[in-house]
Amino acid sequence: MSGFRRIVLLLVGVLLVVGATAWGQVHIATVSPETPTVDDEIVLTWSVHYGCGNYVTVQGSSGVDGNTYWASLFTDLQGVFCLPMDFFWGGTETIGTLSEGQYYFRVEHDDWIIHPFAAGLSDTVVIPFYVYDFSVCESGNVDGKEGIDLSDLIYLTNYLFSGGPEPPYMAQANVNGVDEIDLSDLIYLVNYLFNGGPAPIPCE
Repeated sequence: MSGFRRIVLLLVGVLLVVGATAWGQVHIATVSPETPTVDDEIVLTWSVHYGCGNYVTVQGSSGVDGNTYWASLFTDLQGVFCLPMDFFWGGTETIGTLSEGQYYFRVEHDDWIIHPFAAGLSDTVVIPFYVYDFSVCESGNVDGKEGIDLSDLIYLTNYLFSGGPEPPYMAQANVNGVDEIDLSDLIYLVNYLFNGGPAPIPCE
């Protein structure tokens, strides 16, 4: 075997090894918009790192156990070539509007071709997201989910003191009806939940 052929084979081998480290991985899995409401058209976007053969499942679920699927896309790419370079394949799926509640977006990618470097490589990503209903402003419902409870108190505490995310509907975090959202709102909510204090001031 000539020196040139050895070099070519060596380079091919290196590319296969390098490429195989990413085969089977889910590259992108996103839900848009980031804070969806019942009025929004919800779009799922996904991308996987293509390998030798691909068995891709894109699903959504409204069940807490993740088994009740409301959207499903199955694609079987029987690749003839192993692509060691950064080659990604994906798509989008518009789900439309959904009622208020907790949902999950699941992308599973399995590189199923028997290959010395890539056999059995797989990856699964699950993105939880909540669809909010802000048609009625409910003061005290800080996290935007159904009901006013301890989770709202924790959410407001994290927002005020731990760099947590903003309340999805800021007006609902203004528990005492004063302009700014601050410690006084937190105290008001504690008194309401645990000390029989007055209900949160209605918001618009």
